[in-house]
Amino acid sequence: MSVDPYTSILITAWTLAGVAVALTIGRYYIRTRVHGGLLSDDLTHGIALISLIAFDALETINFPLETKIAAFGAGTGPEPSDSQMDLYFRTVVAAQLAFWPTIYGVKLSFLLLYRHIFHVSQPFMIAWRIVLGYIVVTFFASFLTAFWFCGSPSELFVMTSCLSSQAAKNVNTYSKALVALNVLGDLAIMALPLSIVKSLHIKRSQKFGLACVFLLGFVTIFCDIARILVGGDGNGLKLAPLWDVLEPSLGVIISTLPTYRGLLLSSKQRKASLFRNVGPSRSLGTFGSKNGQSHELSRFAGLVSRTTAESTASDEEHLNGSIRVVDDAVLRDIDEPSKASALLTAGDPSQLGALYSHATSMPEPLRLEHRRAVNRRLREVLLKQWITVGVGRIAVASWSLTRAEQPGDVDPTQTKKYKALDSANRERGTAFLDAIFPPDIQARVLGGQSSDMDWLTREVVYGLFYADDGVLGFLETELLTYVALTCQPGMEVPRSYHIEGLKRLGMGLEEVEGVTKCAERVARWSGLDTSSWAPVAGVISWEQDTAPKTS
Repeated sequence: MSVDPYTSILITAWTLAGVAVALTIGRYYIRTRVHGGLLSDDLTHGIALISLIAFDALETINFPLETKIAAFGAGTGPEPSDSQMDLYFRTVVAAQLAFWPTIYGVKLSFLLLYRHIFHVSQPFMIAWRIVLGYIVVTFFASFLTAFWFCGSPSELFVMTSCLSSQAAKNVNTYSKALVALNVLGDLAIMALPLSIVKSLHIKRSQKFGLACVFLLGFVTIFCDIARILVGGDGNGLKLAPLWDVLEPSLGVIISTLPTYRGLLLSSKQRKASLFRNVGPSRSLGTFGSKNGQSHELSRFAGLVSRTTAESTASDEEHLNGSIRVVDDAVLRDIDEPSKASALLTAGDPSQLGALYSHATSMPEPLRLEHRRAVNRRLREVLLKQWITVGVGRIAVASWSLTRAEQPGDVDPTQTKKYKALDSANRERGTAFLDAIFPPDIQARVLGGQSSDMDWLTREVVYGLFYADDGVLGFLETELLTYVALTCQPGMEVPRSYHIEGLKRLGMGLEEVEGVTKCAERVARWSGLDTSSWAPVAGVISWEQDTAPKTS
């Protein structure tokens, strides 16, 4: 038993709508788990889905009427009644009014997604606003055009006007113009992120995957053009019914796909993590690779990494992979979010917010709990770094970070583990000093100090702040201090002391050189001359450890 074409089209439409609904439910579930709630692009996607369902429902009413009208026109069926013709025209117009919110809801969803990911780039945001303005204008132009199909809004449901040859010309003219506007909008939206994807410091295969997601809009462009080419001269108000239902359905489906990109990773990748069984008060042990090149700062104190073993590969790329900031006004090349220390010291502390945004959203957003972990560790950097870079820089950096934070990012609990200036605090400070400095260096650093300076050094700097391992441990804190001193002129002597400290905490020559190279890249970006930096290999003796490794 054969099925008439319109029935086949309706089956296709509702099947695709069902797929769109299922994928949307999955998208919302994933986003709720990742962010603790839906984002703005999820809401606009929801509007597109609701409009799609309304469009399919109207087409379900419309297609049987269109069949009768087509049969009458071919001389194979009776003349439709006036009520049927009136219902037909009303459903056609209503379907058009549901069609465009679907199409443009998808466009806006992608635009809001791009803003969420790339908003730290000022050039990108300028282009984004231009494209957004174009999309808003063309949406209203497309939406309102339906009222002029029959000549003017007053003639919209006048059958003699709507069945005239002029009405058919209007449909064809308007449809071709709207297709051109629609295609241009799709091309602009697809082009927006491609330049940034090209500059991302990630694997080529990952770039290709991201580009493929962004270029899926070509599917709807194909449907849009086919809708006109197949539509012929346009009989009445309908053009190519199959392509009419395919374009919005596929658009909504494509809108869900970026959320599922992380699920395509292998199980091995999904189970990868930056740190396993590393608590905040323990030494991180071996850093990176033996040659000190491939990781450089890949485990530099885990400043903005999390310690869970249940991470995804995309999360690892945020925290352990390379991140390139594309805005000329911010860092051009950052190997690790953990370069916050160098950024605060040698760079522009007002860019810490941009660094945080990239660390938590590139190449795709982190889960809320991981955003909070990143935020907590960066804030701990600020809490400890005021000692080496000054309160003014920390205040600027804190303000910048606050502007970049999203609701829920900041841990509402106090993270400082120790607060009392008691004997236990002094013991912790002394223990930290003993761990990083041998007796001869301690004698040079602390010998001859006044009682006030000794109190400040042991109890405040090292006891109350550096030895507080509630978030960052000894090695993590020592790395922060070393980078901050390295990036400041005139700090050659204390720098040499803290290189010794890193060695005593278990780091090797190549690992410290890798940390130094990363600090040097930020310093050069900041315009500092690093030619006077003494090579790490020549600052101290690396032949043997001077103290046992401390955990």
